[in-house]
Amino acid sequence: MDIDRVYFFSPSDLLVGRYLELSETKLKCFNLREIPSDINDLMELYHIKQYFDHDLRLNRWSDDEFLSLKGKADKLPGIIVKGLNAIGKSGMLNAYHELDRSMEQAFWDVISNYHLWKLIDKEFVKILLDEQSDRLRIICKAKDAVDKYKEVITEAIKNYVHGADLLLDAYVRQDINPGSRKTFIPSSMTLDEKQEILINYVESKDANVNVVGEISRIKDSKMLQLSDVNRLKTLKREQELNKKLMNDARTVHVNLKTVIQFVDDSDADPAKQTFDEVNGLCYTYSRKYVEKCNNFELFLNFGRLFHYTNRHYLLNLRHKYIEDDTLDQLLSNHSKDVYPATRMVMLKKDIAVHQLFLYDNVIHSRKTSVEKLLEWVYNTLLKDEFGYEGIKVSLPKEDYPWMEKCRLLFPEFDSIAKQYDMFVNHGDIDPELIRISKPLGNVTLTSSLLQRKYCYIKEGENEIVGVLRLLFAPASTLVLSMHDNDHPYMTFVDILRTKNLKKDDFKDYQLSSLDYLIDNKIITVKDGWLKFANEKQIEILQELWEFQEVSYWHYDVEQRKMIDDMVDNGWLLEDSHLLSPHERHYFNFILNNSEYTNGPALRNIYEHGSNLPAEEKDVHKNAYYTILMLLVVFMLKMVDELFLASELLAENSSQYSNSINP
Repeated sequence: MDIDRVYFFSPSDLLVGRYLELSETKLKCFNLREIPSDINDLMELYHIKQYFDHDLRLNRWSDDEFLSLKGKADKLPGIIVKGLNAIGKSGMLNAYHELDRSMEQAFWDVISNYHLWKLIDKEFVKILLDEQSDRLRIICKAKDAVDKYKEVITEAIKNYVHGADLLLDAYVRQDINPGSRKTFIPSSMTLDEKQEILINYVESKDANVNVVGEISRIKDSKMLQLSDVNRLKTLKREQELNKKLMNDARTVHVNLKTVIQFVDDSDADPAKQTFDEVNGLCYTYSRKYVEKCNNFELFLNFGRLFHYTNRHYLLNLRHKYIEDDTLDQLLSNHSKDVYPATRMVMLKKDIAVHQLFLYDNVIHSRKTSVEKLLEWVYNTLLKDEFGYEGIKVSLPKEDYPWMEKCRLLFPEFDSIAKQYDMFVNHGDIDPELIRISKPLGNVTLTSSLLQRKYCYIKEGENEIVGVLRLLFAPASTLVLSMHDNDHPYMTFVDILRTKNLKKDDFKDYQLSSLDYLIDNKIITVKDGWLKFANEKQIEILQELWEFQEVSYWHYDVEQRKMIDDMVDNGWLLEDSHLLSPHERHYFNFILNNSEYTNGPALRNIYEHGSNLPAEEKDVHKNAYYTILMLLVVFMLKMVDELFLASELLAENSSQYSNSINP
């Protein structure tokens, strides 16, 4: 890429400000009567036009300045067309060879958007692909070109060493970066042809273990399928490649030691977490503290001590993008049918399961168990505290075999979910109606007692993504000149809270990002100093950065109004389920194959008959405590929601009654 040229990636790109300044300079100097002969110059004009098509502007531009520049930009398509027509069909191949790689996508957009198909033909496309097959990655992002030259492109994909990658991009992987473009495959390509491309890759000597893994977890659809025979072949190939990788002398094996312990020291803190190179990660809990807890406190310890949830009862165990390290980002499977089960996600799950197992052993000294504790919460606490009268549940007994306990736990879990959903939608729980009504189908479908229970970041092009990155990303353009050796990972929020700053303290290339935050009323200028417009707003944005969602009713009235504004601006969407959108993803990952293909699918295993022998006690034991862990989380969410609803009604029944179902 030429640093002196303008490129358009997306409206939320952090370099929008810099490219707008370059666009301004180039437009002011550009003579509309002159037609550039360099194809790169013509493509740059197309990039410039995109900024004004999206009504992007610098904060310092007056309306008259913006309209003047936009008026000039509106004349650029005619100049681009004239320039390409001057090159002509006979000269287009040579001109394409002069194109910078970073301008190639713009070429296909221009040909498509300005209907210049007369300047190229299928022979032109064939020559380009014969020269460099990697050009498929660019051409396949231009839908009209793929449709028009489908025969040529189909044959090229079949012969392309990374043809399987293109199929995965088109049908399986999800776009994780704003502005990412969709990959298109010729509609004439058959399911058999696609499957052959995938299997040829799997069997090739250069097959990558991560790509083979993605193929093995493809969820069959109308566009892409894998036969049982080929799926088994792919799974075996993945195992073979993994074994080869593990035995490679260049592979570095890293073991992280984790210790979870309850100590009898009367002076010990209720909970303490430490880490050092010798002992690794160590979680220490006070047995004396647990012995003093009443039943309700014992239940709340899952949040307070073990941090299954945060203070707003959002699930900590689920995947969080901010916890991904560089290796996770490089190796993660970005398939939309694969849950991001990163090393941190799996570590958190393993720790939570072992915390639950050890806690169960500790509270046995009080003649109780986690199952008895949950029965007490559901059968007694909810009735006494919130007037919730459910049909009594009975969880598996201690002396049952582990496999049997797994099978018995699911019906009780389903019953709790179904009862709560009926309570939300009908106001009470009718045993007769429960018996004749259809199953809920999935515990994640349980409704919320509160309307607008959660608000979460809308996917796709979204201004809030740019705002959050500027505020909280360690690599934000606003902090690149502010880092010091003692605090190399400070965010812009950290810096603004610890330093007094003016706009003059920032480099020229940072000012457009600063103006972006000012325009969105995130920061303000007071007596020349930069300040947060509202600290309460930063608290909301901080949770959105970490969780991509917020629990609406945990915020005060002023903050809820801020969240309402974010919804009205199209930044956030609302949701009214007991579990938040991201929590539902995590539950589905663990329990079934309804959404993801890479989870343990524990419900599928134990509801439809386990293929594992009953003697595999450790496997069934781990599965049981994993299911029990999810039930604990589910009931924590129930208690939290009933408490919020009762608080809202107590505050002002007339004001909030419309916010509570039914």
